[in-house]
Amino acid sequence: MIYAVIPAAIVFIAPASGALSDRFGTRRLSVAGLCIALAGMGGATAAVWAASTMPLSRGEVLAWALPAFFLAGVGVAVFQSPNNSAAMSAVPRESLGVGGGLLAAMRNIGMACGMAIAGAVVGGHSAATGAATQSPALFRSLAMGLLAGTAFVLLALLFSLWRDDAPIARSASA
Repeated sequence: MIYAVIPAAIVFIAPASGALSDRFGTRRLSVAGLCIALAGMGGATAAVWAASTMPLSRGEVLAWALPAFFLAGVGVAVFQSPNNSAAMSAVPRESLGVGGGLLAAMRNIGMACGMAIAGAVVGGHSAATGAATQSPALFRSLAMGLLAGTAFVLLALLFSLWRDDAPIARSASA
């Protein structure tokens, strides 16, 4: 249920982000979104790690983690619309259907791989430390999975900083 705040933020923020990217361009908004997501993921990692090292109640952990996950969701929402726009602007007009399908497929593959990587990190760390349900070792394992996700957000940020914001010509006939 904690992770549900991420898509909730996306539902409310992404439409506004799309309108802003139409007005101000895609690169700056994509970078800003990834910076926000990086802060949220870092905060979530720190909150879960703190739960493994301090005697925190469930309410205290939620008070730290929920705002961080919400911030990560806001960052994803700010990033997603301009990034989709930039990707689709690189597709020739006669191939927009294929481009949209490929974009959706890549998004789903990314989500599936992200869950698999996070699960492998958490499971591997849990097995190595003998983590049991609600133990500090389990929270450390979860923090390691979030840290892996944070690293991927940082990698996406580096790629977004590297890319160009110049409009791409659709095709010679466009």
